[in-house]
Amino acid sequence: MTSERGAALVEFALVSLVLYLLLAAAIDFGRMMFIAQALQDVARVTARELSVTPFAADISFSCAMFTQGCPPGYVPPIDPASGRPLAQARIFNPGCLVIDLDAFTGDTADADLENFFATMPIANRMLRGLMMIDRSSSGRFLRFPGALVQRAAGAPGPDCGPGARTDFTVAIPLTGRDAAGDTITWVPLIEEITAAGATGPFSLTNPTLTPGQRGLVALRVNFPYQAAMMTAFAPRGFDNNVDSPLEEGGVSILGGDPGGDLLPNGPTDDPDSFGPYKGKFGLGRQLALGGKTVRPFRRLMSAHAIFRREVFQ
Repeated sequence: MTSERGAALVEFALVSLVLYLLLAAAIDFGRMMFIAQALQDVARVTARELSVTPFAADISFSCAMFTQGCPPGYVPPIDPASGRPLAQARIFNPGCLVIDLDAFTGDTADADLENFFATMPIANRMLRGLMMIDRSSSGRFLRFPGALVQRAAGAPGPDCGPGARTDFTVAIPLTGRDAAGDTITWVPLIEEITAAGATGPFSLTNPTLTPGQRGLVALRVNFPYQAAMMTAFAPRGFDNNVDSPLEEGGVSILGGDPGGDLLPNGPTDDPDSFGPYKGKFGLGRQLALGGKTVRPFRRLMSAHAIFRREVFQ
């Protein structure tokens, strides 16, 4: 009948909204499950390797892992092959989080990149599956997700070889809300698990802990999961929040150290300025809802692992 022409098209238009929403959710939550499994593997292997690496019994986690806050006169063991601190050479190197893809060119680019990753510590090799390609005016990078941060001039990060950009690092934002609006606290990729206001259990001589609580490698690996297909909205209880997407502005920083200077937002007419991890704070920039610059749905994912230290220097 003439009056029924186009009915199937209208019905499909109505149903397709639900189908596209389900497709977007399936893709993004599938990514979330993959990331969760990969993070747990990284946490488990990192904690296990650190537990069997010979460090002094009374040093802290930050001294063993990052050579920071070591007791006066204590020199962390050095890897004889690379000349780097032992944990940085064998377990995790924070200077390997931003790789310059433009340094690998020619017919052997792929093989050279594979060989470069083969020289990295074990945790960095396992994190490769979670890294992303980032294009911007600063170059073409393979980097860990988060906010791209430029270190101060003359203060590059730990040595990671000729393919790493140690003048850049990655900061991970932990978002929250207070009376003034959205907030950010910067958290490290790998950190020790401690009780509020307490020192960590890594030291075997920690006087604030019982003997059974000492000598433990207790660590957390953080990942800023951000959806590629879903927009974040401000919580409004049972009210309709379609008109309240989270936009770029109005974010205050509560604490933490990003490790350098945050890069400014790129121009709105540059496609490379938009993506799940773009923006000054690495919270993502997307065009949606009538041309608004909005942020994607996000959650900070963490994996934990605890091993008792087995080997001491």
